[in-house]
Amino acid sequence: MRTLILHAGLPKCGSSSIQRSLYAARDRLAARGLVYWDIGPNHSEPLKALSRPYCEKRMPGHLRARYGSDNAIEASLRACLARPAAFTVLSAEGMGRVKGPGKARAPRPEDGRGRLRAAVLAAGFDRLRIVIYVRPPLDWWNSLVQQRTKTQPRAEAETGNTSYRALMEPVLTLFPEAEAELRLFDPAGFAGGSLLADFLDAAGIPAELAADVEEVRANPSLSAEATDFLDRMQRQARGSDPIGRWFVERYLRPYLSGGGRFGLPRETLAAMIEANRDDIAWLSERMGRDMTPVLPEERAAAEDDGDEAEDRRAAMVLQLVRDLGRLRSAESLREAAAALDAGRSDAARRSLSRALNEWPRNAEAQALLGRLDG
Repeated sequence: MRTLILHAGLPKCGSSSIQRSLYAARDRLAARGLVYWDIGPNHSEPLKALSRPYCEKRMPGHLRARYGSDNAIEASLRACLARPAAFTVLSAEGMGRVKGPGKARAPRPEDGRGRLRAAVLAAGFDRLRIVIYVRPPLDWWNSLVQQRTKTQPRAEAETGNTSYRALMEPVLTLFPEAEAELRLFDPAGFAGGSLLADFLDAAGIPAELAADVEEVRANPSLSAEATDFLDRMQRQARGSDPIGRWFVERYLRPYLSGGGRFGLPRETLAAMIEANRDDIAWLSERMGRDMTPVLPEERAAAEDDGDEAEDRRAAMVLQLVRDLGRLRSAESLREAAAALDAGRSDAARRSLSRALNEWPRNAEAQALLGRLDG
């Protein structure tokens, strides 16, 4: 019997840890009858790219270079699904964002959902199983805002999508014949004592297949102080591109350790509960349990640690924003050099303009642009 497991998140429910753990051990697991699509650890971007407009217009260039065209991605997916294994796993917390066909009725290049379903059905699996982890609303909202602060100011992060239904229902309706396992994300109650073991249990995969697979911890939570620090950086960097997760992970981690647990203000959570009542009711029905949250007690106001400490934080934020500008400028300069090597002077000029916008004192970029204009 061949089983396909579609792991569809949700975001901030341990997806990155599961993905990186299985991807790192994919060769060993394949030899034991468990295939993990080897296009990368996270299958969200490749699956969303089955919709050609997304692949060509919205996917970041470095990912498009890694994965190729929508046709190449579909060929890789079909090859993975055709492998003779007892279990095959696709893992994408963005699976619910794969775009449908618009007015088209049959799978076409813009119909990512139709292409995904057609590829799955063509593989002839005996059993389809959907696994989705769900965090309780207050816990999930706190985690989503904290994560989004890595790429945008907190005020914007608080207004982003917080709908369970919008992420879950597209997957559940795309494969109505699948068995759906909606699992509460509860570290204290994980089967086998770990997230990876719990996922195998939820997916119906024998634990012994991955008994020696090391669980990779990914995207650890940030403290309240770290989230505030990032929010300051995002607001300081306005007018430029937002600070990306890559900068947080590579350069800011030493600054972002320690501190208390992050939590949104009580009044913010109350407003989110009111705005999401219908969504919470839908989730409660799907989970078979009441998921209506209870507001936490009012927290005591944090003590003011003085003007001197505030000045130090402000100076550190400003310095890090400048460092970020230099790093981005250097990256744009490398892109310009590559464009020149390929004979694309217009692209090189655009990259050099970006380099000087990020760091006006980049002497190499100034000199190269001068030679181009001269």
